[in-house]
Amino acid sequence: MLTLLAHAKINLTLDVLAKRPDGYHEVEMVMQSISLSDKLSFIRTNNNDSIELSGDLIPQETVQNNLIYRAASAFLKYNGLTDGVKITVKKNIPIATGLAGGSTDAAATLHGLNILLKQNNSILELEQLALKLGSDVPFCLTGGLQLAQGRGEKLTPISPIPNCSLLIVKPPFSLSTPKIYQLYDSMPNQKKIKTQELIAQFSNDCKIETIFPYLLNKLEKPAFTIKPSLQIYKEMLLQAGAAHVMMSGSGPTLFAINKSLEDSITVKEKFLCALKATYKKTLHPQELSPEVFVTTVKPTSHGYDLINS
Repeated sequence: MLTLLAHAKINLTLDVLAKRPDGYHEVEMVMQSISLSDKLSFIRTNNNDSIELSGDLIPQETVQNNLIYRAASAFLKYNGLTDGVKITVKKNIPIATGLAGGSTDAAATLHGLNILLKQNNSILELEQLALKLGSDVPFCLTGGLQLAQGRGEKLTPISPIPNCSLLIVKPPFSLSTPKIYQLYDSMPNQKKIKTQELIAQFSNDCKIETIFPYLLNKLEKPAFTIKPSLQIYKEMLLQAGAAHVMMSGSGPTLFAINKSLEDSITVKEKFLCALKATYKKTLHPQELSPEVFVTTVKPTSHGYDLINS
């Protein structure tokens, strides 16, 4: 059996550029892998031409639409294989949250089958398969800190982020990515993101607070317009002592950057206390129970960790 950890990501920047003829938007993003991860296990079976997928949040009636299944199918077809495989998933990354939970599982599946079935596909070959699965999947193959351009497939590694801790807040609701982009297109232009200036800060071996003025997600404004409670969460996190707070991807997940693990734990405690004590009149009762995780950034040259083989 082969077991991998597939890491989530956050967006330190997300700039929306022109709309492409294929309906996608050109984007420019600085993305960072984090320690929060799913666990995927792979074994060969005696059932040729069979992909078995089981585990957390895997509805069997729609299993063929799952990104893990699609990644496995694409890999086997590309390599002309008829092997049977079974993939078991332990989910820790919340789904549909802007953390690339599905994309990172798909990327880990490409890596996992490449190792398990001894195909030795190059990273370039895997990237070509990855792009057909989703815009974030190529990044999740390699992880670390990278500039992503185009649809997300043009990747440039960046010098590592300074040491910091993260507090992830996943609200108890989801957002529609198409609706977020549709509303963004109707809004006035926002200030320009200074991506190259941010990258230069990383190259200068800076302190974490040095990068805060350059961090911006342009989808935050339309997301907060659709769900004003996100703005309330953000203000609460800042009041709880978070050094910087922003939304990841198209949301709804927020993350707070802090200098140390101890700071993140303190912010978490104050945030949860404030939810119970102060905001019952401004938040819907269901919004008083977000999922909250303390984690760290993940400096890595790949988007997974090999547990055993």
